Amino acid sequence: MFAPAATPALYRVSAAGGVPVAVTNLVAPKAGHRYPVFLPDNKHFVYSAVGTANDHDDEIFVAALDRPESTSLLKADSPAIYSPSGHLLFVRQDSLFAQAFDAGSLKVSGDPIRIAEQVAAGGNALGASVSSTGILTYRNGTLAIGDVQLQWFDRTGRPGEMVGSPGAFIGVDISRTGTKLAVHRHDGGGGDIWVFESDKGPMSRLTFDATQDNASPIWSPDGSSIAYSSLRNGKHGIYKRSAAGTGGEEMLVEPSDEFPTPMGWSPDGKYLVYTVRGRTTAEDIWALPLTGDRKPVPLVVAPRTQSLPQVSPDGKWLAYLSDESGRTEFYVTTFPTGEGRWQITNGSSNLSLRWRGDSKELYYIPLGQARELVALPISPEGSTFKWGTPQKLFDSGYVGTPHPGGGGYHDYAVSPDGKRFMMPRPNAPLPQTNLPINVVLNWTALLK
Repeated sequence: MFAPAATPALYRVSAAGGVPVAVTNLVAPKAGHRYPVFLPDNKHFVYSAVGTANDHDDEIFVAALDRPESTSLLKADSPAIYSPSGHLLFVRQDSLFAQAFDAGSLKVSGDPIRIAEQVAAGGNALGASVSSTGILTYRNGTLAIGDVQLQWFDRTGRPGEMVGSPGAFIGVDISRTGTKLAVHRHDGGGGDIWVFESDKGPMSRLTFDATQDNASPIWSPDGSSIAYSSLRNGKHGIYKRSAAGTGGEEMLVEPSDEFPTPMGWSPDGKYLVYTVRGRTTAEDIWALPLTGDRKPVPLVVAPRTQSLPQVSPDGKWLAYLSDESGRTEFYVTTFPTGEGRWQITNGSSNLSLRWRGDSKELYYIPLGQARELVALPISPEGSTFKWGTPQKLFDSGYVGTPHPGGGGYHDYAVSPDGKRFMMPRPNAPLPQTNLPINVVLNWTALLK
């Protein structure tokens, strides 16, 4: 069982392979299901339902593999782990609690008991574990990633101008002219879209309702407008607003449980490329024609998850991420016909693809500790996609964090000439780097 990247439901897949099948239904207004833990019968499991901007509480549910219905067990600020002693362990307000839980009747009982304080939890993660022999380990501190500083770097990694002050920025997109930036700034349980007119200019607010969790901003080719994801009545849709902040917003894709998320535009402005979840597979790539009947068309529909699509600036190619092979790799196909497909990475790449303005280079960050930014030279021959040897540019220093609402986004931005890279780097050392780990023998004695 697994939770595909930025996909609301939990999925299961046969050990022999095959098409993943959803095993949970999204419980509105929750944003997504994460961290499944099997119970002793190997049929039932508990999982965390992550709250949204309008519902800040995370919640622990219990479900079964053979039915999509779920039952709420308790509120928590972290996922829960199951202890063979007959307890669920979870965090509330930095304290670790244990609650009696009958794995047969699937019910909790009694009151939760505090067993440790200042336990690390954040980003929907839990810094604790329990063994079948009664040993508890937990980490003090916090796992939350703090503010980031937006900063330019050249191709050698030499730092340049800082943009704005540090903030909880998640996702960044740059205009075709390379002079304007759009970012999502997360505030509490939601957030808004903000725009920088230049490197040194002030930041201006584009949207004005953080509870709508306005996120994933994408510049239109002419720089006149920005498309973004927004939460309305528990469902996400795609909207567009003038980048100047004038006038009202226009709905492009109706809100739905499929969590449509904008990812890019075609350079002629005729298509908005976006992702949807759970329609046919875990996540797929679609395009909305912005002329004519405006009926959405599928671009890449394949097993498992297809995400982070980007149309090349010359309008000929679509690059995207897919895990259909069992590893997350980047692929390229023709746009918009989808004729031909080429796998351009071999090593579980996982962070956003970005194009150079002349379509002659692609950039990505492979999975790994170093997180080196890689440049891939592109030299197509007619209708055949050709590429050269990847070149490592510099250690990006980027540390991604999932959007709390579950939305996808582009991790960094590239200037049109490919000479500068906008990287969000942590404003301070990550708080989880040197946290102590505590080991408690016979932890159930704490229940007394």
